[in-house]
Amino acid sequence: MSRRRSRRSTAISSAGDQPPVVSVTIGSRAAVRRLVRLINSLPVAQPIVYMCPLEIDPRQITVTFRGQTGDTLAVLSYADFKPWSAPSGGCKTVQLTIGGRRQDALDGGSFIFPLQRIVGRRLI
Repeated sequence: MSRRRSRRSTAISSAGDQPPVVSVTIGSRAAVRRLVRLINSLPVAQPIVYMCPLEIDPRQITVTFRGQTGDTLAVLSYADFKPWSAPSGGCKTVQLTIGGRRQDALDGGSFIFPLQRIVGRRLI
């Protein structure tokens, strides 16, 4: 993640082409730092073929990091599918854009569970 400090982040969860189901703003600096640590701990997704389970009922989660002036510092996108309890590693990648530049995909695995703990509510 960027060295610039994010003052807040917003997590939005939506189903398919429908409007957002959940929108949460994280104003706590400690929570934002925990979220950045979580992202930094994710391994880079490996360019190999995965045998993914049937992916149904998709949920798109977007997290936007904003600076103190409201400018966008980074955007994270994560798609999760049922069954939610199946951490299917490479089938659930985290895409991160920092300063407008797309980064290598990260292995999302069961990313949703620690993300929900940091946000303090269910996103799927």
